[in-house]
Amino acid sequence: NEYLQRINDNDDKLKNAILHNDTLSRAFKEQIATMESDHERSISALQNELETSRQKLEQLQIRIELLRQANIDNEKPTSNPESLHIGISNHCNRDDILACSTPEYQQGEESESTNINYQSSNIDMKPSDNVLHDASSTIENNTTTNNINTLSPLNDKSRDNIFEYIQLERQRSEDELNKTKLLLLDTTELLNESELNNTRLNEQIKLLKDEIRRLERNMDRAESISNLEYLKNVILKFFILKSTHERLQLIPVLVTMLKLSPDEQAQLVRVANLQITTNDENLTNNVSSTQQTTNDVNSPSWSSYLNIW
Repeated sequence: NEYLQRINDNDDKLKNAILHNDTLSRAFKEQIATMESDHERSISALQNELETSRQKLEQLQIRIELLRQANIDNEKPTSNPESLHIGISNHCNRDDILACSTPEYQQGEESESTNINYQSSNIDMKPSDNVLHDASSTIENNTTTNNINTLSPLNDKSRDNIFEYIQLERQRSEDELNKTKLLLLDTTELLNESELNNTRLNEQIKLLKDEIRRLERNMDRAESISNLEYLKNVILKFFILKSTHERLQLIPVLVTMLKLSPDEQAQLVRVANLQITTNDENLTNNVSSTQQTTNDVNSPSWSSYLNIW
């Protein structure tokens, strides 16, 4: 009863250990699968964000290039032909008005005064043309400088904003990668711990199985050892007999009666062979000693040679 109780307890422990091992391995596998799926999703999201940021960066670079090209075009010292044409037409209209008004105003006067006034009007027209041309050139220069001054801070601001955005995106992606690396390290540590637990539980299972087999052998041995007289005779024959064949024939009887393990059976076979070899050595030693004694008896002694002298 006690042996049966111990066997049942060991069976319960073994079943509990196996169930615990299965639940742990299943839980760890599910956890690893979820973490891998989360990791893949985060990597895909980061890749999408990186792709969108690259597209935005390309668009901003194109805009910067366009603004730079416009800035270069504005910096060129070429004047607008339409403004020049408008200025020239205005100058011509003004000259025509002046030229027409002076003869009508001076019709009743004398010819001498008209000539003098016509010469003076021609003299006055020339500096007015120069003044208008200088004014138009100064206006154009002022407009170009104002355009350059307004575009340059806009370009600087846009560049600063682009670089800040890129830096922030890069920092965020690096943080995400560091987090995923830490998660992977944690999962690898959990996996190593689970593997160690599995090996430890497998060793415990093996020990429990050995203990169960030993208890079963004890129970079978208790039933078979009822005939102690027969067992005693077998053991004595095993140690008394000299032939190897007979001893090897007695080993299966001992194994069935004593419920020996394979290791114990191998030890018995080794012991039988060793005893045969030791017996053979003793026989050879005895034979050699007897031969030596006979040789000593048959050989002449030194005293026989003394009689000759």
